[in-house]
Amino acid sequence: MEGVNTKYTADMERNGLIFVGQDVEGERMEIMELQNHPFYIAVQYHPEYITRPMKPSPPYLGFIMASCGKLQNYLAKGCRLSPRNGYSDSDFSDDDELSSITSTVSNASLTDKSTS
Repeated sequence: MEGVNTKYTADMERNGLIFVGQDVEGERMEIMELQNHPFYIAVQYHPEYITRPMKPSPPYLGFIMASCGKLQNYLAKGCRLSPRNGYSDSDFSDDDELSSITSTVSNASLTDKSTS
């Protein structure tokens, strides 16, 4: 797959498709966002290869947060993660719902390990 023809990127960006990630040579557009949309991205690489259950890659984390209405709050906080590069209740102390979600996932993971 060739990808996006770079001679058209300026036209696309004027119409709301913003290319926010490129290869190191600047020839291949890797990440695109749609302006004025709550969550619309396209990637040409494979974020699923680096995603883990409690450490999702940025596109997956953004999708999860956008789907539960938490993305804008996360972005407003500067996309902070805990010092361990993971999640902690203190990162989202004003967001009990997100803490509850991560706690439920962690507890389910522990339960699965104890029954195997």
